[in-house]
Amino acid sequence: MKTVIILLVSVLIAPKVWAQTPEIERLLKTAEQASGKEKIMALADVCKNFYSVDPHKGIAYGEQALQLAGLLKIPSAKSKVYNCIGVNYWTMSDFPTARLYYDSAFKNATLFKDTFEIGIFYNRMGLIYESLGHFDSSLLVFEKELDIYRQLKNPERIGNALENIGTIHLNRGEFKSAITYLIEAKTTYETTGNKKKLPYIYLKLGQIYSELQDFSIAEEWFQKGIEQSLALNDLPKAGIGLNAMGILYKNQGKYEEAIRKFKTALETTKNLNNRNLTGIIYGNMGNVYLSLENYTEALNYHQKSLDLAVQTKIPLAIARQQVNLGQDYYSLKEYPQARSFYEKALPAFIASKTQSELLQTYKALIDVNNALNDYEKSV
Repeated sequence: MKTVIILLVSVLIAPKVWAQTPEIERLLKTAEQASGKEKIMALADVCKNFYSVDPHKGIAYGEQALQLAGLLKIPSAKSKVYNCIGVNYWTMSDFPTARLYYDSAFKNATLFKDTFEIGIFYNRMGLIYESLGHFDSSLLVFEKELDIYRQLKNPERIGNALENIGTIHLNRGEFKSAITYLIEAKTTYETTGNKKKLPYIYLKLGQIYSELQDFSIAEEWFQKGIEQSLALNDLPKAGIGLNAMGILYKNQGKYEEAIRKFKTALETTKNLNNRNLTGIIYGNMGNVYLSLENYTEALNYHQKSLDLAVQTKIPLAIARQQVNLGQDYYSLKEYPQARSFYEKALPAFIASKTQSELLQTYKALIDVNNALNDYEKSV
């Protein structure tokens, strides 16, 4: 099965940082000193900034902002607040509730002709669709996001939207289109001096060349992404890059070097409580042990990865680890268990239309059905 370099959730228009207390304290002080609409907007910013730290607190501040908007009879301010509350639910993988708030934001923004917040709505919905593996829908709304910000001539948001679209093409295996959009996003970030966004672009470009098996160019992009992430103290991106380098070595048969990179990635990100990234690294370590025919360790790491994926409630993340476990059991000639895991994974790949993974899963099912002499199912 495909080794996962990165869980490519696209760019969220919010300053996602990991030691955010100083910024939140500044915003709280602003909210305390402000009044009227300014206070509502400040509380919304507090809500937004909490999503990567404590989403429950973020929701509480968002609800406070909504109440104040109602009390002061400033309904136009609610569009931003709804979008900010929704992102906290998205962080917790509560996609239905997130969508309810986003829909409220869209209706309110449409009523008051708030084009900027309509663009934010499209960004948020694109993230939900991507998390669910619905890439066609995700691409559609990200393109709407791009159109809006081009009309508004907002270069920062244009760069975000370009990266989002490039990310979806990467997820779908459409590498030529992915390179086009990601390079345009890179140019936009460089023009606006937005250095913080560049490391993720480098890692995505590295992934494309890794998929194309141009390993030397891939390694150059990955190394550039790691170095700049560390310079910015962006440990999640550094961990993603180290994980990517591990896969690069694994694909070249350099298994010991791959394991070392994965362990360094885990060490770098150990204090982040990032289930998505940790689960991906575990899964990739399992893939190395499977290649080494160390089935005990392969099962151990793939099960750890599946457990974390289930906690994220992200269908594709779950399906990928189910297939990995299926491969482990197939290698052990425990065919009924292998088939069970493949069958569990299949619906997520069908829904997402990720053709390469769907075809690989069908092939795995054919192989295991043949091993069980169940030729009718193979046909």
